[in-house]
Amino acid sequence: MPGAEICPCARILLAVVGLGLPCPPLSQPGCPRDSPLRTERDSKLTWLRPWRFLSGAMSFAIRRCTPKDLKDIMRFIEEIAVLHNVPLGSVRTSVEELKNAGFGERPRYKCFVAEIPAEEKCKDGRSLAGYTLFSYTYNTLRGRNAYVDNLYVKPEFRGRGIGGALMKQMAEDAWSQGCTQLQMHVSASKEDDFGFLFRRGGEDLTSKEGWDLLRILSHDLRGMASRSKF
Repeated sequence: MPGAEICPCARILLAVVGLGLPCPPLSQPGCPRDSPLRTERDSKLTWLRPWRFLSGAMSFAIRRCTPKDLKDIMRFIEEIAVLHNVPLGSVRTSVEELKNAGFGERPRYKCFVAEIPAEEKCKDGRSLAGYTLFSYTYNTLRGRNAYVDNLYVKPEFRGRGIGGALMKQMAEDAWSQGCTQLQMHVSASKEDDFGFLFRRGGEDLTSKEGWDLLRILSHDLRGMASRSKF
């Protein structure tokens, strides 16, 4: 296929994370009014998992991303780029692009964030410890899918259940929307990521079924479009 590039560094994973099981309702009661962690803005947010996941002395909440979170999401995206040796200059996403794509009339993705109390802020002084960003696609064999673009927890907060809570919230959302599976691409060098996903029902489709990941970059895409006679 002219212009197509095989990406040997990525493996395709299919995760069936509880998608065959009944899930509780997506919306849950907000943060208790007597909670010292409640703030004025809580009434404007949907707290999906409010301050009840505990790991040692740390608590955290899972909630939907808001436009005010997008600067932090952009920082996370840049951290992911650095982890994968992607030059920051080649990252085309911006806060404005995230806002237009996720908060317009027809949102193209969904995003959940993990927030920690003010007294347990990250090393950089911020209160978001991680996030997941995903979108809905369609598979001709299985129907509606959720494609996971990012599932990220800051290094200092890993091993405390935050990634699992984000994954569970995403699975509940996907199941409530009629999805039959979650799909994602995982770097072949991230063995810890494979273990995390395998424990939740993930399957490595690259080794199991021989699927490779291909992409066509913008200059080749533009070339194909310009040659089209339709």
